[in-house]
Amino acid sequence: MWLLPVLFLLVIQGHFCTCEGKKVRGTLGGTLTVRCAYGPGWESYKKWLCRGTDWDSCKILVKTTGSEQLVKKGQVSIQDNHSRRTFTMTLEDLQQDDADTYWCGIEQFGTDVGIEFSVIVSPAPDPTDSPKPVARTTLPSWTSSRPFPQGINSSQPMDLNSPLTRSGTIASTVEAEKRKGVFSFHHRSSAAPVISPVWILLVPPFLATLELLSQG
Repeated sequence: MWLLPVLFLLVIQGHFCTCEGKKVRGTLGGTLTVRCAYGPGWESYKKWLCRGTDWDSCKILVKTTGSEQLVKKGQVSIQDNHSRRTFTMTLEDLQQDDADTYWCGIEQFGTDVGIEFSVIVSPAPDPTDSPKPVARTTLPSWTSSRPFPQGINSSQPMDLNSPLTRSGTIASTVEAEKRKGVFSFHHRSSAAPVISPVWILLVPPFLATLELLSQG
């Protein structure tokens, strides 16, 4: 077999594909693309992809017509690019039995030229092994359901997230109730209301009784 130095494995790419020398690793069920480059003067020659360890008996899977037309057979395709002097071979829907030795080559009078590479098919990644997104929790706006003391407008629950706004409403209500003569608890104080003792009201009658007794 005669291998020209102008023919070499140029680029290997594809779905989950990695290169290890002349080894090409693809993923089960994925697509694998291999590109081989050639030197000037070989543009119009037919290019092919061959499978098999033995160069003399490997099976040609696809072959170009010498043009840039795409040629596809089953899951395998090949296409030449004359301006870039590369031909691209694609293997779709990789299966375990696709793992083998392959050759990309050029057909010529006498002995063809080609270069060898190996395809390795790895298991598809387990979806459960993929990183899981971090859960982000947004805390709700909490409100108090406890009623306010008597004399305070409690038609709306107190929003604990905006105490200043809600406190201003409560304070205004308390002052209004006080002006009406209603004793109320202030929302900022826990002290009991100061109420005038009842005995103060009995002082005038008591003094009048003492005056009558002294005159008698």
